[in-house]
Order: sequence, then structure tokens, then C-alpha cells
Amino acid sequence: MKNLFIIFIFISVSSYSQTEFNKAYRLDIDTKQQTFFSGLVCTDSAFYLTGIANIDTGGYYQTGFFTCLDTNGNLLFAKTYGNIEKTIEFIYNTLAIGSNGNLYTNYQNEGKSIGLAQINTLGEVIFLNDYYPDSIDTFLSISRGGAKLKNGNYVITGSLLKTGQEASTLAIFTDSIGNELKRKVYKNPNYDSTQPYRVHAFTDSTLLISSLLSIGTSNTPSYKRATWLIEINYDGEIIWEYTSPFSRNIAAPYVMQSSDNQYICVGSEIRTLYDNGNYDYPQEAYIMKIAYNKSVTWEKRIGEDMSYFGNVVEKNGAYYLMGSVISQSNPGAWLLKMSENGDSLWSQYYKHPSFTSPYCSFFPQKLTTYKDGFMFCGMISNDVSASDPSYGYWGWLVRTDSMGNVSPLLNTAITEPMQYEQPDMRVFPNPTNGVLHLQLAEALQAEADIVIYTIEGKEMYRSKLRKQSDNIRLYLYHLPQGFYHCVLQVGENQVYSKSFFKVN
Repeated sequence: MKNLFIIFIFISVSSYSQTEFNKAYRLDIDTKQQTFFSGLVCTDSAFYLTGIANIDTGGYYQTGFFTCLDTNGNLLFAKTYGNIEKTIEFIYNTLAIGSNGNLYTNYQNEGKSIGLAQINTLGEVIFLNDYYPDSIDTFLSISRGGAKLKNGNYVITGSLLKTGQEASTLAIFTDSIGNELKRKVYKNPNYDSTQPYRVHAFTDSTLLISSLLSIGTSNTPSYKRATWLIEINYDGEIIWEYTSPFSRNIAAPYVMQSSDNQYICVGSEIRTLYDNGNYDYPQEAYIMKIAYNKSVTWEKRIGEDMSYFGNVVEKNGAYYLMGSVISQSNPGAWLLKMSENGDSLWSQYYKHPSFTSPYCSFFPQKLTTYKDGFMFCGMISNDVSASDPSYGYWGWLVRTDSMGNVSPLLNTAITEPMQYEQPDMRVFPNPTNGVLHLQLAEALQAEADIVIYTIEGKEMYRSKLRKQSDNIRLYLYHLPQGFYHCVLQVGENQVYSKSFFKVN
């Protein structure tokens, strides 16, 4: 088993909410650990997120991490997988939940390999399988795309770069426990570089790989990008392909198959501007619908106010698209609802109320439906002074209702940014076998109620705390093994919430 470096500390910047929420997370505010969510799987009782964290324990390194939150966005646990030698550098996606309830995710390791991992819902690694390039002069990285096939096997992709050559797409086919079955390399002959973005297992015998093509060198007039779709069978053979026009500079590699068996491709259309020796590439959000015969059913441009889209889902006959606004005057993220004909129906705008600097950027990475509403995760980048406690990258998670709204206390209409606070309540030991200690930063100034809930919201314990209490002991031997929330309510407004695990 490979070395595991495990962290249980996780800080969130939020307000208490029972339904919709808008929260930012970081491993540790004091040391400004960088945190970035890239994968999201939602169940009825928990949210599972994967991504990247930057760790500094005397030797700085990047590592993939896995975290479990309850349905209110409160932390249940967080784990990182790595050491100074980078066992896992970046977990890109949570691909699927297997029939055994475990999660499958793809990852990369510092340009050396890509991999497939199985992790159970407690964050314990069942297996890690690394896949290396065929020659020592080849780099393999950026494992953005992967999918579980209908036969129970998996495909993951990486960007294959040989010294002195441009990138190709490598697809690794594995069985259900990660043993490699075969590998295929794909490169569009008309472009210098081919980088995979998404893999979709749309049918019982085929899958679709969407890639971003490029030609020329960035910051030059000849630099162009295009979108390449290839449908392949389970033997890796190309059945059909589509390439967007070279002249259009369309980068729309985020793909969804619609209920009418067409493809919705989202991203951006890029223009090249030259001004006094400098090249600029303003982006316009772009969506196209492609039929199986490769004809474009319709295409839409949303405008430069919505810089680009990177996610799309379908719900009740409508398409929902998620993207970023890259603007110093009003950075944020958008959720747009479109009809099946591509007509805009409504849009919502998001930022996090603690991040109001014009130097903030908001990058949603994964959009999914959840119950009647939506969830999306991603990253907030705050390029302010390094001495500012909000500096750097933060994981971002938002839960909305069916119209894309968040709680009135947490939406962008808020004018006063929330304060960054250290935890006011500590629970230990965690896990506990029955006795749980609560330690408060200062003694209670009023009577309080303490309640223990299951992660499904069922009340399991309730007690009154006297004024001036600061160290509390709870006897919870009667609780079955599992995750719980400990909620301390002081008066009408002051709420503290911590999660813990009870073992038998």
C-alpha cells in the first residue's frame, strides 16, 4: 500500500444554513493552504468532493484530497493522499459510484503517470493503479477525463507529450479493479496538439471523447483552437468524428448527450486581438448542438459578459449551463437555463460574499442536479496581498433551489462580507467510542441547547447547557456507529456545528 498522508483539519467560511448554501473551504486558514474542488458526487445523505490541496509540512508539495460533507455543507472528514514524493498530485474527477458503494476517481502524478483509484465512503483507499507512458522521454499528465462503461469497466484519458513533439490523447481501458486491458493514442493530424477533456459512456458499446485541439503558439496571430469529438467503440476504434471549423477558434470541449440523442457542446469562441505588440484573446460563451450526422442543429453566443461555459446538464427538457465571468469589474459565475431550441430562459449570477475584491476569480468545475435544485463546485482565486487571510485558492461549493437561488442570507445581495473566524467549538476525540468532549473558545454567556443529529437530520440527543460552561462532556454510548452533527444553539442567532464519527 502506498504511503498516505491524512489531514482531518478543514476550515469553511460560511453561515449556518439548512438547505441552499454558498460556502468556501480551505484546509487551514493560518498557513493559507490552497484548496481546489474538481469532482463532485451527491447522495441523499452526503456530498463527496475531490480535488487538489497544497501542503506545507516542512516540504511544500501538491496532493490530491477527498472530503465528505453533509447535505448542509458541513465537514464530516477530509483526507489527503500523498507525501513529499507525491503519491497522488491531483484528483481530477469522481467518475462513478460502484455497485459496492465505493467511489472511482482518476488522478495524475507530476507528469509521470495517470491513474485510477477506488476509495470507499470513509476515504480509505481500496486500490491505486498507475499507468505510465511507453517510453522514458514521454510525459503523461492532465487526466481530466474518464468514465465508467456500461459493461462495468473504465476508461481514463491523459495528455501524452513526447519530447520535441506536441500532445496527443492517450486512452487507458481497464477492468473494474483497474487492471489495464489496452491503450489507444488519438491525434488529429491537422493540429499540433490534442488534449482530452471529457469522456462519456453514452451507449452500451460506444463512448465519446471530447478534446481541445490547438495549432500554433500562444501569443501569436497564428494561434487557433478547435473542438474535436470522436466516438469510439469498446475496442478503441473511431466510429465517427467531428472537428469544429478552424477559422472559428471554438474551444467547447465540455459535452453532454441530450435526451434526443444529440450532443450539447459548451465552452467559448475566442477572438484574437493585437494591440501595440500584445495579443489578447477575449472569450465569448458559446454553445452548439450537434446531431449524430455531424450537422450543427443550432449554435448560440451569449456575449462577453459571460466569458465561457464549462458545464452542462439536462433536466425536465431544459439545458442548464455553468460558467465563469472573468472581469475585474464584476467577476463571478453564471448558471443559465436554455430551452431545447437554445433560447435563454433565465440566468443566475454567483459570487461568495466573503470575496469582494476585484482581484477575485470564480471557476465552477462541476455542475450536477440535486433533488429539486443544483449543486456546483469549483475554486475561488483571490489574488490579494499574501498577508490577507483570504489570499489564494479556496474550494467553492454552492447548493441552489430549482431556480438557481441560494438562501437569502447567502446570496450576492449581501453587502457586508462575512468574517473569517477560527473554530469557536472543538469536539474530541474524533472518532469517539462514546464520550465526546466539547471545548469552547470562551465560556457561554447564556444558556444553550446542544443537539446531536444523524447526517439525515434525525435528532438523536438533546440537552441544556448552563451559562459559563466552556468544557462539556457528552455520554453518547447509545448512538449506533456512524457520522453525526453536534449543533450548539446559543440564543436565537449564534450557532456552532461540528461533525464527528461514533465507533462501537
